[in-house]
Amino acid sequence: MSRPVAVLVAVAAIGVLAVVVCAGVGIAAGAGAGWNVYPGEGTPIQDAIDDAEVGDTIYVHAGTYVENLVVRKSLALVGENRSTTVIDGDGSADIIRVSADGCTIRGFMIVGADDCEWAEKTLATGEVWDIGGGFVLTPVQIDVDGEKVWLSFTKDVKEYDSKVISVGDAYTFSDYKNEGVPVILCYVIGVFKGAESNLVPIKYVLFGDLMSEEDTGFFVEENTGLWPIAGIRLDYSDNNIVTNNEISLCNCGIRLQSSGNNILTANTASDNNCGISLWEASNNTIYHNNLVNNTNYNAHDERTNQWDSGSAGNYYSDYTGTDNNTDGIGEDPYPIQGGGGSIDRFPLMQPWTDTPPQKGDLNDDGRITPVDAAIALVIATGGSTSCDPATFAAADVSGTHRVTSPGRPHDPTAGCWRNRIVTNLISEKERTLYNTLLPTRFSNPHFSQNR
Repeated sequence: MSRPVAVLVAVAAIGVLAVVVCAGVGIAAGAGAGWNVYPGEGTPIQDAIDDAEVGDTIYVHAGTYVENLVVRKSLALVGENRSTTVIDGDGSADIIRVSADGCTIRGFMIVGADDCEWAEKTLATGEVWDIGGGFVLTPVQIDVDGEKVWLSFTKDVKEYDSKVISVGDAYTFSDYKNEGVPVILCYVIGVFKGAESNLVPIKYVLFGDLMSEEDTGFFVEENTGLWPIAGIRLDYSDNNIVTNNEISLCNCGIRLQSSGNNILTANTASDNNCGISLWEASNNTIYHNNLVNNTNYNAHDERTNQWDSGSAGNYYSDYTGTDNNTDGIGEDPYPIQGGGGSIDRFPLMQPWTDTPPQKGDLNDDGRITPVDAAIALVIATGGSTSCDPATFAAADVSGTHRVTSPGRPHDPTAGCWRNRIVTNLISEKERTLYNTLLPTRFSNPHFSQNR
């Protein structure tokens, strides 16, 4: 049985613009249709998600989409190119939130908003804050010395959730009886002693109708914007793959909440409050991700998850370990914050890329030229300390963890065209040109002429 073609169009001011096209002709029912999404007014990606069936693939073409996506069924969401397929959260809620099993999220640039206005409130120990809809938030204990607060989240006098949040961290309290719809995001600014009680000032956003897709009639307080809790969030969601995405300017790049057996790989999370954060999540595998300049921490894990593939881990901009054998992997493991005891056993010394540098291409121009040969001689003279590990690995064309010359070891006066690297990398014609452009003997590694 075939599924008919479905076309969804949006009428723009200057004509009719096709936004979502489902090309399902000839696809057997249950095999999964392919949806093509193009930029347009409204929410074309979310529209495709809502109309798709379990097992479908949604292809999102290049462009900028101002949306906050909720995925509640098993499907694949695939961007054309993560450099050109942009989802802008526009300062409101999680940008991609998945609450289904067996999804794939791939190929997006996800951008939050770092200049949004939050609502603020200061609470005292034991103060009951009625936030509407029967929900109440109460700081049970405020630990000034430990810089943390214990918040209790209840509805109709029954506790829904309870969380200890450290200063500088954020947490979303959700309605677990309503598909985990988020209710309030709390960011702890600080804790301090008051005249009669300890106090905790928080920034908050009440989500209200935004994520529930229902008119609940409450949460009418200050929804003035949000530095999103997550670029990508998996909520009570298992067996998903999140790969090849770039996330920035969010509170958290990728966040897993009570989710397991997921794979996070080849993502870059940079310039967020935190890079990748796992809460009450187990048996997840995280590797080949680049976690760069995230303000509070690059990685956080309350429990035990696998932060490497068994041979390679992730790149952390705050890693300070060494790489004695120049294999691109740090000698010391990277401890993951959060108290769960997780470590990355094989932290990467350089940001991960799926296109490793060509052996011998030492100036990253995509070619092997006499310029590369000149750089190789400097490395042969100065050893691994004369360059960064990635360049040294590219110069080590023989895989011996050395770059040497047939002359005396580390001798800058050795004939440069006979350098083993030069012999291996350049043709006879290039070698002739090389000897014409540069003298064959040098007085120092900076190639000053020895006259």
